[in-house]
Amino acid sequence: MKYYEISGTYGSQNTKTKVLIAEQTNGKKYYTAKGGQIVNITFDEIAEGASIEPLKDIDCFTMNKPINNLNQLEKAINS
Repeated sequence: MKYYEISGTYGSQNTKTKVLIAEQTNGKKYYTAKGGQIVNITFDEIAEGASIEPLKDIDCFTMNKPINNLNQLEKAINS
C-alpha cells in the first residue's frame, strides 16, 4: 500500500484541506480529508488540487476519532 497526501477541497464552498490517501496496487484508494472521521473508498483518480466531492465512492467507514495523519489512516484501515 502506498500512503501519500495531496492538497484538495471539499464541500459546497470548496474548503481547502489536505487529503490523506492510501492506494493499493489495483488502484483502490482509501481517502479522507485531514481531520475527518469518514474514510471513503474509490477507484477514481484523485488529482492534486481536486475537489473530493465528485469522487464515486464504492464504500466507506466511520472512525470514532478524527484522522489527522497518514499513520492514523493506516491504523483506521487495518482496524
